[in-house]
Amino acid sequence: MIEVEGLTKRYGADNAIEDVSFSVAKGEVVGFLGPNGAGKTTTMRILTGSLGATAGVARIGGRDVSTHAAAVKRTVGYLPEVPPLYVTMTVRDYVAFAGRLKGVTDPAAVDRALARVGLADVGHRIIDHLSKGYRQRVGLAQAIVHDPEVLILDEPASGLDPAQRVEIRALLKELAAGDATIILSTHVLAEVEALCDRVVIIARGRVVATDTLDDLSGGRRQVAIEVQQVGPAMEALRALPGVELVEHAGEGRLLLRCDADLRAEVATAAAPHGLLALGARRGLEDIYLSLTQGNA
Repeated sequence: MIEVEGLTKRYGADNAIEDVSFSVAKGEVVGFLGPNGAGKTTTMRILTGSLGATAGVARIGGRDVSTHAAAVKRTVGYLPEVPPLYVTMTVRDYVAFAGRLKGVTDPAAVDRALARVGLADVGHRIIDHLSKGYRQRVGLAQAIVHDPEVLILDEPASGLDPAQRVEIRALLKELAAGDATIILSTHVLAEVEALCDRVVIIARGRVVATDTLDDLSGGRRQVAIEVQQVGPAMEALRALPGVELVEHAGEGRLLLRCDADLRAEVATAAAPHGLLALGARRGLEDIYLSLTQGNA
């Protein structure tokens, strides 16, 4: 669905991005990660036809974005980090206006978009009177009002409280289940682990990794635990289905590998034997930091 080949953007002698290449399959959810200034926003602007590339090509649905920008924009929903809101308009009028720009004339489509992001009860309110979290939802509503095949989201959960984050995560899962292709850029790595099939990591304008979370971490996640009764704990942990490679690391520490969602079971099994600490090793945060700090 999305193909990026050798994408480069220069500003004078400086490269914002250089030789960026990756692809996203139809229905896939990909986390687009990198530190501030790495080139994420530049890449997303080029993908949405908002910015021209110096070199390389970006295709969405087989169409070259640079030569078919209007057609591409009708199939893409874009949420910038700072949503481009007209704050003197009401929520509903703004989303309806954004819909008309994308060829949507059915009022029911506007109502559906507002309901999906939890704005059905505030459609009459002036955007300027809303909190940052609600403004973020308005931005998301305009991105999905035309039921796009591709969603490109830059920090979609910015300004949302924990409950709102859960709601937006559920919405994104629903959209992905309906075959929407999603590129999600965020600094909240837990959101990426919860939502994404794969990640693309960019640093200093270049792609430094693109893989599934499991493959980036070397397969199953390694968990480090500390217990008081090492021998009995090892027996109890080895008995758990899905846990392997239990080793005695000295000083009451055990190392094992298991799926991330088994951590609760690991803690329960180790607790009767004096569980002191439980932590994950080589998680996404460790991988991200190792690839984006210093020389990757």
